Amino acid sequence: MLASEKKLKARHREKNYFKRPRSTQDLIPIDTVYPDGMFLSNGGIYSKSYRFSDINYDTLEDKEKEGIIRAMKSMAQKCTFGELAQITLVNRHINRELLDKLQYPEQEDGLDGLRREMNGILESQAGRGSGIIQERYFTMSASKPTAREAQVHFDRAGNEIGLAFAGMGAQFTPVSLSERLRILHDFYRPGDENYWQFDFEDHKKRRSSFKDSIAPMSFLPAPDYFKIGSRYVRVLAMTKMAAWVDDITLTNLIGLDTEMVLSVSFMPVTTDEAVRHYQRKLDSLETNSMRFQQKQLQRTHIAAPEPYNFRNERTAMTDSLNDITVRDCGLVVVAVTLAHMAGSLEKLDSDTELIRSVVQGNNCELNICTEQQLDAINTVLPFGLDRISIDHSQTTSTPAAV
Repeated sequence: MLASEKKLKARHREKNYFKRPRSTQDLIPIDTVYPDGMFLSNGGIYSKSYRFSDINYDTLEDKEKEGIIRAMKSMAQKCTFGELAQITLVNRHINRELLDKLQYPEQEDGLDGLRREMNGILESQAGRGSGIIQERYFTMSASKPTAREAQVHFDRAGNEIGLAFAGMGAQFTPVSLSERLRILHDFYRPGDENYWQFDFEDHKKRRSSFKDSIAPMSFLPAPDYFKIGSRYVRVLAMTKMAAWVDDITLTNLIGLDTEMVLSVSFMPVTTDEAVRHYQRKLDSLETNSMRFQQKQLQRTHIAAPEPYNFRNERTAMTDSLNDITVRDCGLVVVAVTLAHMAGSLEKLDSDTELIRSVVQGNNCELNICTEQQLDAINTVLPFGLDRISIDHSQTTSTPAAV
């Protein structure tokens, strides 16, 4: 990880915020909420979430897919240097009660065949035939001295990134305060999704905390999972990442018939610093290669060929440097986290193995955040925070793959 980015990421990992929770409300890393949907965390980090629509990527031609990838790379570069951005995909089981309300009732007027067809489309689109629906969010965070400055920042940055999404044919809309809290409520209170209601002015009059509306009714921690109500949850982080994570890897993950939250958090780096980063790494690699060959020559008096891993690493770094200097890609510091849920510990364990197996064939590894489950869940949920120290320097191809 880049040295300068360590200082910036440290704002999200202040030790003062690692207090042992005394109540379920303390699990929620938010200090203040604002009527426009903005959150304040860590005493100085503001965040704002946006919902974006599906781009129907799988149905596009190869050239169209390449255009979407280029547009996503451009979007990632539009994010503010040194500030965290987060793409979050939420897979959850469809709310049958809500879907039933959307169905067209038969009226025996000769149009019931059309109504049945429309109901079938609703079923297919809502759950893709698997009972899973997907929600997509983009969250930005910024360290600002006042809420007003943060609002001005999000208005400007939100407009720029919204235009980038519009160029891909996706809708990009701010998430209201009630809707943003609803996302957390549905996660913290599984089974109570139909009972969500929140009125900011009413809470203000009663002087009650917004956390009372979303905090879990019970929370049981363990080293490698935790239990919220009757549901088991486990968070994994990508500890090994290929030089380029393709779209198929992440598509296979989010295509699983499993309730999960997948987040790709990234912090853009300036081009000058990105170039220096890879040049330093290449210089270090050349030095290590020369030392290895000199030792081999002293030991055997025969010039040994350079090891494969040195050649492979040089090729990967050279490709990344060319991406930045020639192909107009940017460099980002990336963290990939995934939380999945199940009704029993046995199902949770089997789902963990399935999820890990999906990425292993693509030179990536997802590992359990042992003894870090609380910090990891505050990283994967759309808070715009990063509280685990598992980062990778990648080109903008990785967030584009989402």
